Amino acid sequence: MASTNQIKVTIGGPESVPGVASACEFVIPLRAVAELNRSAERAEDPAIIGRNMSSGEYLMADNVGGGIPLTPRPCGGYGKLIKSLLGKEQIKQGYQECGMTGLTGATDTGLSASNTYYFKMNVDGSGEQEYNISTGAGPTITYSDLLTLLAACMAANTVNAEWNLWAGDLRATSMSNSSPSTIALASGTTGTDLFSSLTGFTAFDSAVDGAPMQTAGCIRIRYKGSDASCRLQTNGADNTLASSSGAKGSETPDSNFGSGGIIDFDLGSYDTLGEVVTEIDGYTDYDCEKLFGIDSLDLTSNTVEHSVIVQGSRIWAYIFFESAASGVYKHTFLYNISTEELPTYSIQKDGYQDNFLYTGCVVNTLSLSAALKGMAEGDVDILGFTEAGSQTASKLALEDVDPMIFHKGSMSLGSKEYTYVRNISVEFNNNHNAEGYGQGSTSRQYHQKGLFEGSGEVQVRLDADSYAERAKVFSNDLISLSFYFKGKNIFTDIPELCLVELPYCNIQEFGFTENAGVFDASISYKVLYPKGIIYNNPVRITLLTPDSEIY
Repeated sequence: MASTNQIKVTIGGPESVPGVASACEFVIPLRAVAELNRSAERAEDPAIIGRNMSSGEYLMADNVGGGIPLTPRPCGGYGKLIKSLLGKEQIKQGYQECGMTGLTGATDTGLSASNTYYFKMNVDGSGEQEYNISTGAGPTITYSDLLTLLAACMAANTVNAEWNLWAGDLRATSMSNSSPSTIALASGTTGTDLFSSLTGFTAFDSAVDGAPMQTAGCIRIRYKGSDASCRLQTNGADNTLASSSGAKGSETPDSNFGSGGIIDFDLGSYDTLGEVVTEIDGYTDYDCEKLFGIDSLDLTSNTVEHSVIVQGSRIWAYIFFESAASGVYKHTFLYNISTEELPTYSIQKDGYQDNFLYTGCVVNTLSLSAALKGMAEGDVDILGFTEAGSQTASKLALEDVDPMIFHKGSMSLGSKEYTYVRNISVEFNNNHNAEGYGQGSTSRQYHQKGLFEGSGEVQVRLDADSYAERAKVFSNDLISLSFYFKGKNIFTDIPELCLVELPYCNIQEFGFTENAGVFDASISYKVLYPKGIIYNNPVRITLLTPDSEIY
């Protein structure tokens, strides 16, 4: 007898070809029976044959789809569902170095003045191309000169890569922060090779492909000054964080931040996590808190995440630091605003008298909610292509990961972090065209995403701060929302984490909700992607897990 307590649902992918099965890799954390199924759409034979009954029915289509109730937590199965919903996973960019040490901007490259040098690059698997640079009059060509020439070459040829000096070596980095993100360097052949002409060069280091970043710590920063915008930008090559404030798009370095608007994490006063939090929190117009990581974390070796640009004005900006050995990986998912269709996954459900494999699956909707004294709950609605029975039961097990417990979370709306939160909810909808059928099969054959939508509600204690948000119902002002839940530590002071950032929300309704003789504020919101210059993706969800693979 099939028992509802013996069911299991697993997921694998993304599928290299939509509808062609991928091996399942992770268990989806279920909270109830999955309704994902194959159903039939039939039509009556219109023939009238004098017998006062329908003469028959014919199968028109079969529909693979249905809901999966979740107990959300930071794990591989949940991560793959989020990626299917949003479409993009932000990763550490791929790079390749030239096997040298001790280089600075002032170091002599050994290149001759007034000469042309050739080199080859294959960026993000797009194919090897040869490029060239021409040196100036010299007499000495330094690495600062070389980096300027290489930057101009990349720009002129629209190459999605950058060059830096990184820990004393020359590094080429892909500018793609999603897969594929790769670099492959090679010697030039049309003329004088660039690399063999560099003093001290013997061979390239092995290329490092883009992958989730190991993390050691995280801080969050909020600008509360009078300027409309605060642009925060990291540079992993220089190990710096810069802050510029002013009108959006015209920000200038903020003299209240670090030295001339820049913090150098290699300097003694900023070289540990605890010192940085204390310093920034003491600056005029800034708040800073540690999200995780030990106070003594050495930031000269655990450098800041590279090439991140975020808004910090009246919104928490989360800044992560890289580790080489924590074993905790940052999986950040962003809404893919392009016309590219969402990745498809294979999902298997076991224990339903038979074991069924569904291919070509995408997440059409995903919801997440949590309430006082409870654990987070969620649901996804799936659209798929095909079903196949008689599958071998999966031997995968759900990772040892805690549920998302309400009291281990935090929620901030605009500039206010609320303590007395009753509940939080959010729901996303891809509005897929469910009629992706054609000839040759009764099964769905393609996916077509529609207008992406996000909305939700928060309920907090009614006070002066929450009541002040009521005015936004009747204005065009936007507000940011971010919330997170922590689990147990994966590594020293680095917890399981689910962080949701929604920087551009419009308050739709403000209600006065009775709660045990007092009023709460019930605030419903809609997620937007506004016009003009913006620095943040409209939806950003980050999980910390022990998994190093791209979901």
